[in-house]
Amino acid sequence: MIIYRLLSVVLSPLIDLFLLIRKANLKEDKKRFRERFGFPSKERSSGFLVWVHCASVGESNSIWPLINRILEQHTQVNILFTSGTITSAKEITKKLTDKIIHQFIPVDKFFAVKRFIKHWQPNLAIFVDSELWPNLTFEAKKSGCSLILVNGRMSEKSYQRWLLLHKINLNILKNFSLCF
Repeated sequence: MIIYRLLSVVLSPLIDLFLLIRKANLKEDKKRFRERFGFPSKERSSGFLVWVHCASVGESNSIWPLINRILEQHTQVNILFTSGTITSAKEITKKLTDKIIHQFIPVDKFFAVKRFIKHWQPNLAIFVDSELWPNLTFEAKKSGCSLILVNGRMSEKSYQRWLLLHKINLNILKNFSLCF
């Protein structure tokens, strides 16, 4: 984990360049670009915050029944819904209520993630994603947030990468209280 964290700091200028290229190619939201660096565009609501993260449109669509159930059974709960693409953000935004805030997930750079977690202070995180980011999951767990992986799956290509980096990835999975 320390090596990954160090690499995310050392390679930060390259990661920034990558995001700037994505922005120039209209793959990032220009108005909300700072969110990718952990700078929030909204204030945190008081009370218990459930953070739901989905990478894609399909994953985002699949989690709505669970979000609705959480809000029905726990009226005091607020939802922070993060995603990584403009397309998923547009779909999520169509369904927002006063209890749900959307933000773009920060890139997995140490300081961006720290800033994000410090601001949002989620109590519970539900990940519906096939990509798990070490800094993000580690900092969330370190802050006292419970993490749940829903619909966890992995392609053969991803599995081969996980085998190469098994020590880092085992630490990622240890951050989760439940995996489905």
